[in-house]
Amino acid sequence: MIAKVKQEEISEFKMTNLERGLTILELLTEHPAGLGTSEIARLLELPKNFVYRATGVLHLRGYLERNEDSKTFSVSRKLLSMSYHVLKHTSLIEVSMPLMKKLRNEIRETITLCAIEGAQGIVLDYVPSPHSLRLVVETGAHFQLHSSAPGKAMMAFMEKEDLDDMISRLSFKKFTNRTITTKKGFFQALETARKTGFASDLGEELEGIHCLSAPVFGEKGTPVAALVVTGPSSRFPVSVFKEHGELLKQTAAMISTRLGGAE
Repeated sequence: MIAKVKQEEISEFKMTNLERGLTILELLTEHPAGLGTSEIARLLELPKNFVYRATGVLHLRGYLERNEDSKTFSVSRKLLSMSYHVLKHTSLIEVSMPLMKKLRNEIRETITLCAIEGAQGIVLDYVPSPHSLRLVVETGAHFQLHSSAPGKAMMAFMEKEDLDDMISRLSFKKFTNRTITTKKGFFQALETARKTGFASDLGEELEGIHCLSAPVFGEKGTPVAALVVTGPSSRFPVSVFKEHGELLKQTAAMISTRLGGAE
């Protein structure tokens, strides 16, 4: 059980460097024109040396912008970008979840919603299989794009420029004997995904695990996520791929429509 910490208990603790850094960010959001380190130290009653170091770190990490003429700091667009991604994923999950549950009830395997983050995939949410034997999925977990069905499903429908950039960042690390380890083999897998409308993973990262994935499109007509069906190969053989793939594509298309994207 996670203990709840009362507000009066928190106030008894000495302010940490993290808390101090957050107060600097909060102060600067109230001063869009920016403030100098001396002003920040005076307004927050913090040591000047700490403010100098903290603003330097925040600037280095992209959270603050520095005006070289006035020597002032202001909040960058990074926080706005972060909040946008949170809201975007929250809306995507809310739209997808009812349809994911319906698909899970039809196929009776784990249904996952994934997206791309950097040069990796990330699990946004999932609906577990009702079977006692099932793959354990963790929200927020990262995975490789070249060895996964959702990675191939999303990349197959990217714009060429974005696709070329993403492929240049892949390692093509080998996980099993089925892992695609060459660009040529990967391009062939993407072409197959474009023709069928869904991508597959036949134990490319985990032995004995099969996956199918179809892209979810946003309002710009580009992939914003992928819907995935995952199950053990013994219960999810290649012979059911066509049938389950069609159900998967239909569900992904319905999510795309609700997001204002192309089917």
